[in-house]
Amino acid sequence: MKTIDDVNESCNDLFLKEVCFNGEQIALRAKEKRLLNVLITASPGCVSRQKIAEDIWDGRFVSDFTINQTINSLRRKINDNDRVLIKTKPKEGYVVDREVAALFTVDEPSSKEPNAEPSREPKAESIPAESPTDEKNMVFVATDNVAKDDTVNIPKKGMRVQKRLLHRVLILLSLLLACVMAGIGAGAIRDFEKIESNMTLYIDGLKFTFRKGEVEYDIDDKTIKCDLLKKVASDGDIIFTDTTLCKRTH
Repeated sequence: MKTIDDVNESCNDLFLKEVCFNGEQIALRAKEKRLLNVLITASPGCVSRQKIAEDIWDGRFVSDFTINQTINSLRRKINDNDRVLIKTKPKEGYVVDREVAALFTVDEPSSKEPNAEPSREPKAESIPAESPTDEKNMVFVATDNVAKDDTVNIPKKGMRVQKRLLHRVLILLSLLLACVMAGIGAGAIRDFEKIESNMTLYIDGLKFTFRKGEVEYDIDDKTIKCDLLKKVASDGDIIFTDTTLCKRTH
């Protein structure tokens, strides 16, 4: 079974210097190298986040947090602190200029490396990681074991809470994929009323955005928004009904 975010590459992958930038050798992890290859191949074109999810994670479950983490790690490795080598195009994706792409040389691992071994896929473990900057911003990052230079603090209480929320996410996603154009069950969306911040996930190349009381997703160049209708209760409070409305926004 392949993992979603292989932040724990083998020692050989970590220390074999396979990428050369402007005459300097740089060691990259597997997904950082794949990301760089995608950006260079597409240069000077723009690579969307959906394209990155499809090519780097094979379209499997991956959060915006994980994509950002990989891009930022690659930028640090190539000393792109000013973001001039890998440029961000708002609402479109990422671009590497043709002149910059020409400075990169990707070499194959040396066959004479004494410690080189065939890569082995370790057994995957799913570890929900809590964002250190905002407790309300819940993200899910499935990893092997955390690499030595990537420290993640996972409180036991936070882990239990996020496991329950992840379970709800998976249930809702199953419903979404089962009734893509037919609408979303009201009870499924109601489970997400307690989410106080937006959550974006990419599943099989499709982008799903979860908000309080609603789900929005893109398919066939259409954006579909499904939410619970509201009504005024007898005591004057505005409450959610059990009626689900799905409509195309654009």
